[in-house]
Amino acid sequence: GGSEATQSRLEHWLVLAFRAVGLLSWEVPCCIGYKMTVRLLACIALASSLSETASKHIDGFQNPICKAPTEVYSSDVGLVSDVVMAAGGLVTLVLLQRSGNQKCIDRVVRVLQGYAQQHDLTETWVRAAAKDAAFMFSLFLAANAISLAGTMTSESNPPGMCMPLHHMTFFTVSFMHMMLITFLLYVIRVLTVTVDMFCYRLVIDPSMAEATQDWNVLQALLRRAAGSVELALIILLAMMAWLVAAFSLDFVGLGWSLSTMRLQLPRILMLCGVLRVFITAAGVTDKCARVPSLINSFSFGNGNHREQQHLVQFIVSSEAGFYISNVRVSMGMVIKFMYLWSVVLFAIVGKGLSKM
Repeated sequence: GGSEATQSRLEHWLVLAFRAVGLLSWEVPCCIGYKMTVRLLACIALASSLSETASKHIDGFQNPICKAPTEVYSSDVGLVSDVVMAAGGLVTLVLLQRSGNQKCIDRVVRVLQGYAQQHDLTETWVRAAAKDAAFMFSLFLAANAISLAGTMTSESNPPGMCMPLHHMTFFTVSFMHMMLITFLLYVIRVLTVTVDMFCYRLVIDPSMAEATQDWNVLQALLRRAAGSVELALIILLAMMAWLVAAFSLDFVGLGWSLSTMRLQLPRILMLCGVLRVFITAAGVTDKCARVPSLINSFSFGNGNHREQQHLVQFIVSSEAGFYISNVRVSMGMVIKFMYLWSVVLFAIVGKGLSKM
């Protein structure tokens, strides 16, 4: 019907977008060199960010005492955080586009698509992936609108800076992050749907023999999918850690004020997308951890209590979840990282308020 046609179109456009930026391979040889073009654009964005930062900050960092307040420009040109985000996006893109890694990702995506079609999960998966894409596109538009509005309303911009080039640089970096994060969510989201379907099937047809086999397949999918994108997630995690230092440098160079915080808002919005990736990955682990409790609540009939406990112990011992370099990502880890970022942001805001 109409829902199937809409689902098919959404899946087609999502996959086409991932292929257009080189995250998935084309089914037929075409667009030779498109991956190199994408990398070249990312390299140009990084070089532009480095040039802007060098022009704006080096003199201020070398002479912080002599720097007059009028020399602190109110635009977001030359932020150190832009360099970190551009470098993180470029490295992540190159890792995902590597020949061996991309072949592995292509195989994993095909396996996930086949598994989803076999168990009638495609519609749920595509709908969730479309919501993630809409969320990231909204962040992308908001970040670019705030950056553009801040520059247009700025009373002073750095002399010699090409503002259209700066806008194109931030547009490229934010677009690159939008596509990377949307793709990672596309891969991880199906794992969440798969765990939900396992629980649903167990409620409808509580067969312990089939449940054991299904769980073996499920944890194999979890491991394979997580292993295909773990390097990209490690780079994004490192980027978020380095951004703590980058934000501090920006505040030292521009002054501890709320206006500087406003300049960082577009970058913080894009970081919300990265945070969504790790929250989604941690959600997979937490769902797996709650499956034994669900099975314990079932009644499989008289004489099946031992088999039921065997299934529970089997699932607990499997320690299924989303792994990054053999470390199981949990919501507790993500909350601790969010707490660290909250402390940094509150410290910056408090420092800015004290300077008013």
